[in-house]
Amino acid sequence: MVDIDDFFDSFDMSLFYSYSVKMQLFIEFITERRMNMTEESELKKATTKIEASIKARLVERHMSQIKLARLLETSPQWINRAIKGQNTPKAIEIRNKIYDVLGMNN
Repeated sequence: MVDIDDFFDSFDMSLFYSYSVKMQLFIEFITERRMNMTEESELKKATTKIEASIKARLVERHMSQIKLARLLETSPQWINRAIKGQNTPKAIEIRNKIYDVLGMNN
């Protein structure tokens, strides 16, 4: 039978330390990834909510995205990008105009 003290005396602690550090890094990576996934999920929910509210208001007003594009003097593609929640400065600007036209500003 091996004595426990002999076992630890022969044990290479650098391997244990290396393993410990790797496990800590792995745990940090998984935690950060989980946080990013949560943030992505929240972002997706918010953009879906914005899209649904704008589309509902368009239906209430009997207005198509093409009519809205003409009214705002922009392309239907940019209207779609803004409605879908694209986060470019131009899409945000158009989305704010959409809110004004559809009476969605608080």
